[in-house]
Amino acid sequence: MGGGAKARPPRPRGHPLSAAAPAAAGTARDVPGAGARLAARIAARDWGAAAADLDTVGHAAFPALLSPRECADLVALYDRDELFRSRVIMSRHGFGRGEYRYFA
Repeated sequence: MGGGAKARPPRPRGHPLSAAAPAAAGTARDVPGAGARLAARIAARDWGAAAADLDTVGHAAFPALLSPRECADLVALYDRDELFRSRVIMSRHGFGRGEYRYFA
């Protein structure tokens, strides 16, 4: 038959910086309370306004959700193959240039 999607066992879900994936020195995991502070920033967002933006314009912006250091730490994860389950090269699917990856 066809080469459709194959069933596979569910993967454990969790934060990409879990104990199974050692963090690089200097990341947010090294700062006590960093996760709680990020969770507080996320919780403080106006999620009703975000939903309305998604409905009306198709996207929602969250300015300053991450600090410049947190952004740099996140970008640095991209080269760590063990943190990702798959990679999509957009041109292969007719979506233009670039790629993206799914955390494991």
